[in-house]
Amino acid sequence: MLKLRESSYDTQIFIYWSGLSIDIWLKLFTSSLIYLLATSSLLYLHWILIYSLILDIEYHIYLEVHKYTFKHSNFGYSHFIVPITYRNSLRSSSPRKLNYPK
Repeated sequence: MLKLRESSYDTQIFIYWSGLSIDIWLKLFTSSLIYLLATSSLLYLHWILIYSLILDIEYHIYLEVHKYTFKHSNFGYSHFIVPITYRNSLRSSSPRKLNYPK
């Protein structure tokens, strides 16, 4: 511990305590900021996953309903009924038997 002169004892103690408190507050602020950023990003990713799952379920129901409704129509699975991006996934989810030549 450093020896303090009597004339500057009060000022040095004040500087020591203010520096200590600034250091503690800075550590608390940075740790809380990191914690808030981490939790908010995790919550953001969590809601993105939930929203994408809901959209996936909605499109699955949409495809199933239109597959049942327009099964015998002349249009078939046109892109006016089923979105283009889901036409390939619909075909891959229900594979057809391939007739290979013998």
